[in-house]
Amino acid sequence: MTVIISTCREERESLLPVWKRVVRGEPVKGRAIVRGRFRWLLEECVSPDMESFLEPTLRSLELQSFRDFEVVIVDWHAEKRRHITERYKGKLRIRHVRDKPSPWHSIKPPEGWEPEVEPAFPAPCNARNTGVVVAEGELLLFLDDNMILEPDTLKACWEWHQKGYGVKVIRHRWDYEGRLVLRPEFRRLWDRGWQPYSYRGAWSHGFTVTLENMLKVNGFEEVLCDGCVGGEDIDLGARLHNLLERGRGYRMVLDGRAVAWELGHVHVHRWRPPVRLNIALLDIVRDWER
Repeated sequence: MTVIISTCREERESLLPVWKRVVRGEPVKGRAIVRGRFRWLLEECVSPDMESFLEPTLRSLELQSFRDFEVVIVDWHAEKRRHITERYKGKLRIRHVRDKPSPWHSIKPPEGWEPEVEPAFPAPCNARNTGVVVAEGELLLFLDDNMILEPDTLKACWEWHQKGYGVKVIRHRWDYEGRLVLRPEFRRLWDRGWQPYSYRGAWSHGFTVTLENMLKVNGFEEVLCDGCVGGEDIDLGARLHNLLERGRGYRMVLDGRAVAWELGHVHVHRWRPPVRLNIALLDIVRDWER
């Protein structure tokens, strides 16, 4: 298995001190202190000496009960953060590579670009495709660099792969103020269990697909990105649905063991034309269910 982590933006680094305060037991913006199962995992994965949002993700991979996997980190700023991943090389099979060249790295930023919010001009589809190119595992798991995985997540992904199914990792998101945000379909899976899911909803911050099928659909469509972040994975989910599911039923599941706690990050600017295009595409894909 190959875990592909794309880290195209730098603004998340400013949020790491928030989670360090949570670990120390300090309220965040007046909200209640985090408790429960996530509290234990946060304490295990966030330490005062960490300097990058990438480190809690790597620490959670260290804790996985399934061990036969490699980690590929695709980072436009790899030179700045390579010293961080060097610390984990004795614990994880890890490669830290620079994103392949993309036109979105060199063109003039679109109107409305806010460098103080997103100082690095992102190309997430490009980064994820770079990870696919260098991956050696037969199963791919895509993650963002602000996710902390429950210890049995990779084990559940591999077991379902053996049965011919992909997994959508259940995402629980904690925002800046310590509030838990759950999508309705995930609330039913707090206890261990599973239910069918579709590649139509396979957001790339946490889903598995085989390398073979990823190559069959030719990866992420990089032209949809246009230097913006948001919804760029909808097109890929539609193509995987056409390849694997249409007329044959669901080929993906939600499993109560495959859980990621997503630490908050800045919101997607939905007014940008590329993001609006991707969201419009999502409405079309949803119509297929009717």
